[in-house]
Amino acid sequence: MKNAKSVSMLPDCPVSKKFYQETVSRIHASFQAIGGSAADELAEKTVKAVNDYLSGACRPAEDSDATVRLMFALIRSELDKAMARSAAARRRKKTAPRRPRRKSAGKNVPEESLCEPKASGSGIDMARLAELLKIREQFDCDDEDNYDEADEPAEPILLNRRQRRMIEREKRRKARREASRRR
Repeated sequence: MKNAKSVSMLPDCPVSKKFYQETVSRIHASFQAIGGSAADELAEKTVKAVNDYLSGACRPAEDSDATVRLMFALIRSELDKAMARSAAARRRKKTAPRRPRRKSAGKNVPEESLCEPKASGSGIDMARLAELLKIREQFDCDDEDNYDEADEPAEPILLNRRQRRMIEREKRRKARREASRRR
């Protein structure tokens, strides 16, 4: 039986690597369970049919082996769902705002800037501390009382299906209560 990790994936595969490898390993395991002398050959033909389907959306040829067509028919709906999931994820990734990468602490920081014990015995570099306080003062907001959270763009809150339905139900209940109070 061929190991799923040794299977080469399509260069522009429309499904995730994990799904592809799991599918290929299931195909091989299924044919090994059936047994027979041509199990590996049938598994390879089925994997080729899956690759063809993922790359160009064509089905196995009618003259191919019936077991290959059967196996492909059994996993085709899973392939379609996985392709739809991956396409949606790619669309979300394209439209999602990019977040700046965080720099790790201590990286790109000169050693003398760290608070190390100095010869003075106090343990803190006073010049560096004064510099840090000046920087902090520059970023402190003088009008903290006038600070409004509406000035900052709010990140959209993504609710799952269950949460959205609960909110919709609550809106309908409120609308019914309001309608019954007006009567």
